This record gives sequence, C-alpha cells and structure tokens, in this order.
Amino acid sequence: MPRQTFVLLTVVGVVGVPVAVGAGTAKPQAAAVVAMSVQGVWQQGASYVVVLRAPATGIAARLLPIWIGGREAQAIQMGLNNTRPPRPLTHDLLQSVIAQLGATVERVEVTQLKQSVFIGQLALRDAAGKRHLIDARPSDLIALAVGRKLPVHVAQAVLDRAGRKHFPTPSPNAPLPSPAPQLRPKKGTGI
Repeated sequence: MPRQTFVLLTVVGVVGVPVAVGAGTAKPQAAAVVAMSVQGVWQQGASYVVVLRAPATGIAARLLPIWIGGREAQAIQMGLNNTRPPRPLTHDLLQSVIAQLGATVERVEVTQLKQSVFIGQLALRDAAGKRHLIDARPSDLIALAVGRKLPVHVAQAVLDRAGRKHFPTPSPNAPLPSPAPQLRPKKGTGI
C-alpha cells in the first residue's frame, strides 16, 4: 500500500483580475479567479497528486486535483513541511534569481486547461516596476508558492471544468516517502 500524506493549510478568498479593455468598451471586465490553498500532496498508485482547495462559500468547498511528477511532489511536500534541503532545489534557485534581480513574485496562476493539460503562468514585477507573465508548469508554480506562502490563483473556468466537490483523502498517518535519502550528496562529489 502506498504511503500518503495529508496537509491542510489556511484558505484564502476569491479575487478578480482585470482583463485588457478593448476599443470602444465602456469599462473593464473582470476574469474570475479563485485564490486556493494547497490541501495536500500524496501518492496515488505510481503517480502523485496535489490537491488545491477553494474557500467554502456556503456550499461544499471546491477541490482541484492536479497530477504531478515525483520530484515536484517531493519539492511541494518539503515546502509544506518547512523542510530545507542541504542544497537548493530548482524552486529555491528560481526564487534566489528573482530576488537577486530585484523582482518580486506577484502571483502564481493556473490559467487554462487544454486537452487535459493545466497551463500556468508566473506574474513577476521587475525592479523597474514592469510586469512580466511567464509560462510555467503548475507543479513548479505550486512548489514556488508553497515556499513563499502564497495562494495559487486558479481561473474560475478551470475550476468549473476540472474542480470536484469531493476527492478521496488519504489517511494523515501515511506520509509520502521522505526525499531526504535522494537529496543527500554522494561522498566525495560535493553535490
């Protein structure tokens, strides 16, 4: 039986993102997005799934399961557990580069679902104040968001299409296998 874990974080509210206004339009339209928290990450058979939770608003909370790779699952789990690896992971490197360039992460977003593939983007503001939107895999964005204690913004259209009211939750007593042995440097390599 696979080992699993369940972690619940605080929930954040629903927000709107302005959309570009076309010529002749009286006022901007708002694209609905939901600020979600990471409910947990666990193994399902040979795969891993991270589940995002939308805030409850008088009805059952909405859940968004996203199947991810094993390394991304470990990175997210380490962030949830506030565990630091002996050397920076890719997400730590990305955050260091962003900080060194004087940029800030404004938000991480899951913007679309195309042919069963979730599409995400990273919204950054550089040192000069210019906003940049960068294409990214949602699993990488979630790992970055967990490390920075940020919500994951999901387009309402994506949540409407792929969200669920229920998702089988594993026992909190069965954590994911620890990534620690895989992260230890080999003797003599310094890696």
